[in-house]
Amino acid sequence: MRKPPTDDMRSACYYALELALHQGHDPYVIPLHETVSRGARAATVRGLISRGLAEVRPGAKYNHLTTAGIDVAKEEWAKRTGGKPIPTPLFHRTSEEAAIKILRAREFDVGPEGPWVYFSTARAGDITSGYGGVVLRVLLVVQQEWLDDEFPDGEGGYEEHYRVPLAALRGVHVTRA
Repeated sequence: MRKPPTDDMRSACYYALELALHQGHDPYVIPLHETVSRGARAATVRGLISRGLAEVRPGAKYNHLTTAGIDVAKEEWAKRTGGKPIPTPLFHRTSEEAAIKILRAREFDVGPEGPWVYFSTARAGDITSGYGGVVLRVLLVVQQEWLDDEFPDGEGGYEEHYRVPLAALRGVHVTRA
């Protein structure tokens, strides 16, 4: 049986989750120099690896959280945020012209599809490639009723498509992916 993670390790996993959400890492990576500057004491990578919370992948620049590390990060998220749901990175493909308009206005507009916007959980892939050359990214707590389609055996792994009402996107920060 493995030893439970220390507080430092929990903090490192939490900050890896937070950075992954804001910077689009998937799976979550552990840039320890970032976690120290954010207030967490540096857990040694060796300690995280020995407890099954992180792994070193061949050719990877950073260490990656394992499923166990992501679970610890989610537990720590719940503790630190009072149980707020973890937002999901969602990606929207569009044309350069539409992307510029969306980024300038800081909001999505009603399109030909109606008063909603389509998003994917995959940044890139064959399924969404025909919808434009620019990918925009939002962080959003998704609702199950927004689920439009699922692709469990996609080339890049599991992928979901969401049809998000415009009202749910008001005030959501949009960036280029």
